[in-house]
Amino acid sequence: MFIYVASPYSSPESGVRNVRYTEVMRVRAWLGVGGPRLVAYSPILHAHPMCIEHDIYDDAAFWRRKNHAMMCRSAGLYILQLDGWEHSTGVKMEKEFADDLQLPITMCYWNELLEEYLLLPERL
Repeated sequence: MFIYVASPYSSPESGVRNVRYTEVMRVRAWLGVGGPRLVAYSPILHAHPMCIEHDIYDDAAFWRRKNHAMMCRSAGLYILQLDGWEHSTGVKMEKEFADDLQLPITMCYWNELLEEYLLLPERL
C-alpha cells in the first residue's frame, strides 16, 4: 500500500506550478528516504512533467477521476501545507474523497525553525 500526497498545484503562473512541483518532490523524497520511509504517490509528481512536455493544463475537475482512482487504493492521505493549500480546489476535493473513504488524514508542513517536516494527524 501507499499513501496519497495532496498539495496545491493549479495556478495561472507556470512559475508557481514549478515551485509547487519542486516542493512536492522534496517532501516525497523525505517521506521515502529521510523521514518515515513511506511509499507515497503524488499526482503532481506523476503529471507535472507530462503537462509541461505536452502543454496539458487544466483545473482540478479534469484530474478528479484519475486522482480518486489512486486514492481508492491508498492507505491514507497526507496533505502538504504549501502556500495556498487551504484555498486549493484540488486539495479540497481530495480531502472530501478521503473523508468518504474514511482514510486517515495527516497534515504535513515544513517547520522553518526546526528545518524539517512535521506530520500531524488530522484524523486517525
